[in-house]
Amino acid sequence: MDVTLVSGPTAEVFTVEDVKTHLNIGDGTEDDALIARLISAARHVAQERTGRTVAACRAALIRRAI
Repeated sequence: MDVTLVSGPTAEVFTVEDVKTHLNIGDGTEDDALIARLISAARHVAQERTGRTVAACRAALIRRAI
């Protein structure tokens, strides 16, 4: 049996607001797009290095005929 990814995460584990609060970044929005891309990149690297998903994804269990 194989597990196949049906769809990736619909939301990141951390929000831009979470990260800005943690890093003590002000309320400005000029860096929000960059922070969002960095959150996504960090999740992707974590998943690639660990071989595990860190955000909710849809997967399907596929039975192959013998």
